[in-house]
Amino acid sequence: MVLFPSSIFLFILGKLFIQYPPEKINNYWGFRSKKSMKNDENWKKAQKEFGIQSKKIFMYTSLFSLTFLLMDILLIIYGNDIGLILSLITQSVVLVLLLLLLYLNINKKLN
Repeated sequence: MVLFPSSIFLFILGKLFIQYPPEKINNYWGFRSKKSMKNDENWKKAQKEFGIQSKKIFMYTSLFSLTFLLMDILLIIYGNDIGLILSLITQSVVLVLLLLLLYLNINKKLN
């Protein structure tokens, strides 16, 4: 139950960044890394790239995570706590790895 809502949120955030990316470098809103905050060109490129890649990655992840969601519902119904905990840990690890992949891909495209 972790991966599905997170994927939907990050997919919507990606669409938002494509349409309305943060224009100025700031410490509150936007894809912030040392490379992206180095100059305005990197900042704009990072925001656009975050939107594109986030939308692409998490569109497929949200479809894939429906399997986990259904499995979690069944585990709750049958009262299998150990299976539910393992499922939540697996989903959390997958989410962290996808966010790391997103971060590395965006930073690789910056100057």
